[in-house]
Amino acid sequence: MALTVAEGEMLSVIVEGILYGFSLFMYGVTIWVLLHHRRSDGLPWIILVAATLLFVLSSIRIGVDSHRVYFGFLLSGDPELYFSDTTKETFKNVIYLLQTLLGDGILIYRCYIMWQDYRVIIAPCILWCSVAVTGIHTVWSVAQPLTNSSNVFVSDAHWILSFYVMTLCTNAVATALLAFKIWKLNSMVAPYRNRSQSLIPIAMVLLECGLLYTCSVLIIIITYALRSNSLYLMLNITGQIIPITFYLIIIRAGHARIASQASGTLSAPVTTFRATPGRSRQEDVTIDRDSFSSVADRLDAIEAQDMALQKIDSMAFRG
Repeated sequence: MALTVAEGEMLSVIVEGILYGFSLFMYGVTIWVLLHHRRSDGLPWIILVAATLLFVLSSIRIGVDSHRVYFGFLLSGDPELYFSDTTKETFKNVIYLLQTLLGDGILIYRCYIMWQDYRVIIAPCILWCSVAVTGIHTVWSVAQPLTNSSNVFVSDAHWILSFYVMTLCTNAVATALLAFKIWKLNSMVAPYRNRSQSLIPIAMVLLECGLLYTCSVLIIIITYALRSNSLYLMLNITGQIIPITFYLIIIRAGHARIASQASGTLSAPVTTFRATPGRSRQEDVTIDRDSFSSVADRLDAIEAQDMALQKIDSMAFRG
């Protein structure tokens, strides 16, 4: 038996409520990680504000969905007819678009912090702009008076599918760039740090979070292409997955930073890297015991100004 729109809304708000509980807990842990043992460079305000905005948006979303379910089942008289009117979801669609743009934007920002090169983020930025354009048009088209749960799969289908495909591509490209950079940095410092201080777990969390979000968007695309009402279930779930994956990366990177600070030193207290042959403008780079910690911190923009690692990046990956 096919899932009706009303059944999908009821099921989605239950699952969304469970995920919101996880999101609430993880937001608290994220704030603790960002504020714990801060150094003299101050708070990571950009990440802190982004985390708070995502939490606020997810809270508004669960509130809107709860109100819709309450009104639709108890006050509307005809739940199926009420939930079939997609124009009533305009505000929720705006929230979802803002969550997507904010999450992808911070992912691109992390890419820049890790690579310290604007050229690396040109492609992700173009994809992000395409997400914004297709997303705005999608929200506008679904809000039109003649749109309902039946013809939403027909009218402006190319815009809606383009939005999700662009979101998928943006997330995949940015995640791959981040994971690759972390892997390369881990290879650079591997001989000079303790085995327990590997950056590979952070890269794995990045890939796992990216895979989780990618699978969610893929299911949305599939359910939309099949014209299934399960689409509304996945939309509500994905709205909570966006902040959860964001918090997971911060928590894992923060754990690596705190663990590195607690361990004290690298395997070798001081190590000198020689500049790449032919690059006379580069000088020897000295790595002290704080370098491993700063690599982990750069993932969430905590140690973006660490000059030693910027020189390592320049020596190893440019030119």
